[in-house]
Amino acid sequence: MLPLFSRSFNNKIILAVFLVITVFCYLNIHHTLHKNIQLDKNVVFEIKKGANYNQIFSNLEKNKIIKQHQIHFFIFKIINKLKPNFYFKAGEYEVKQNTKYIELIEKFIKGETYLRKYTIIEGFTSYQIVDLLQQIEYLNGDIENIPAEGSLLPDTYFYKKGDSRQDQITLMQNRMATELEKIWLNREPSTPLKNKKELLILASIVEKETGLRTERDHVAGVFINRLKQKMKLQSDPTVLYAVTLGKYKLDRPIYKKDLRKTSNYNTYHIFGLPPSPIANPGLEAIIATSRPKDTLDLYFVSDGFGRHQFSQTLVEHNKNVRKLRKIEKMRKNEKK
Repeated sequence: MLPLFSRSFNNKIILAVFLVITVFCYLNIHHTLHKNIQLDKNVVFEIKKGANYNQIFSNLEKNKIIKQHQIHFFIFKIINKLKPNFYFKAGEYEVKQNTKYIELIEKFIKGETYLRKYTIIEGFTSYQIVDLLQQIEYLNGDIENIPAEGSLLPDTYFYKKGDSRQDQITLMQNRMATELEKIWLNREPSTPLKNKKELLILASIVEKETGLRTERDHVAGVFINRLKQKMKLQSDPTVLYAVTLGKYKLDRPIYKKDLRKTSNYNTYHIFGLPPSPIANPGLEAIIATSRPKDTLDLYFVSDGFGRHQFSQTLVEHNKNVRKLRKIEKMRKNEKK
């Protein structure tokens, strides 16, 4: 009896079925790879060191990032066969809403790990910065020594889970050294400040005196004038630093005995600059100090409303001080 179909025809049927299955699989894989991951919000997913692919995909399903992890695992095995150099790198990854599955896979392969951040506020002392870093749970290790005051640049910094605290300190020190060099090279030529250290010292005082961008160069100009005339700077923040050395915040007003304190940091006691910075100034304070306002003013005092009143003479200054005392007295009476 002759076969119903010839061998060549049977082969064509088998080939056609194979092609249909191949196309179906390709379309299914393509659809899965380019499908958006449905999430209510962005999530952070961690690939642990030593985790195998089955564990990773299983954890993705547990975290509701994917469904049916076996299918995704199978698809990745196919990709891995075609590209054996592709492998997932350990670390934290941010999975954003509506991320495509293929984008997530690429992120895992490239090692585009999630960056956390923290901000160092301008005017923080080195003790405050070290304390802040010690409280960040995702950083590792201890800080060897308290860094020199003024050696750390306040800014927003990014880190990965497991990064070293000491490396963060080194990063801040390198940033400060680099930026300080640039600013020093572009300083006002007539400044009496002899070197980068003196610029940093005065900038730290300016930083602690005012948080207003519009006032920094004016405050710096007053201090430059006082240095030129060999007057004491008489800066209250230096008195605070003489008492605390930056180790803690003084939760009380300055007393008269503090003004008389014998300390190389107390600018009511010494002439010229303290021996080192009293805080870690930000870029704007350093720039303002390097290019101070051209002014004849020698004094300034708070106006009671968040700004300062500047004056050229002691008579004017005392008048502004009396205004401030009057405002403070009125506010005190209102609280009674």
